[in-house]
Amino acid sequence: MMPVLQKAPIRSAVMNAALPLLAMAGTIPISIAHGAESATGQPAGAQVYQQNSCFVCHGTLGGGGLGPRLAGNPLLTIGQFVVAQILLGRGEMPPFGGKLSDQQIAAVAQYIRNQWGNNFGPVTAQSVAEVRQLLSKATKSEPGTHADK
Repeated sequence: MMPVLQKAPIRSAVMNAALPLLAMAGTIPISIAHGAESATGQPAGAQVYQQNSCFVCHGTLGGGGLGPRLAGNPLLTIGQFVVAQILLGRGEMPPFGGKLSDQQIAAVAQYIRNQWGNNFGPVTAQSVAEVRQLLSKATKSEPGTHADK
């Protein structure tokens, strides 16, 4: 009888950073690098990051380029800021609010906030929905008025 090999979970920060590179190089299947879904059923943030070409501007390892550096970026500590940037875009970054679901935005926001040495905590689909609502109110109000009156 042949021994059954179990897959060891890949959890180290170095391996998590290297997986997208290995997948792009064809060394390992993309499904292994990114996973179809997390344990909660949420789309894997790395998968959303790759599929929407975020890596083109922000780098595969979060080092930046055309877009700002994500690795070690202190602005990522502000969860609502990160979500708003993804929803609205800014400068060269296109808006993803009409393209991605709250779940997908939460997944990619959480991914960038917790990769490449970052450890800034979770982002939920509920928090994305709340930011969407705040942005909707803000864009409906007239300058100099309060949107929640």
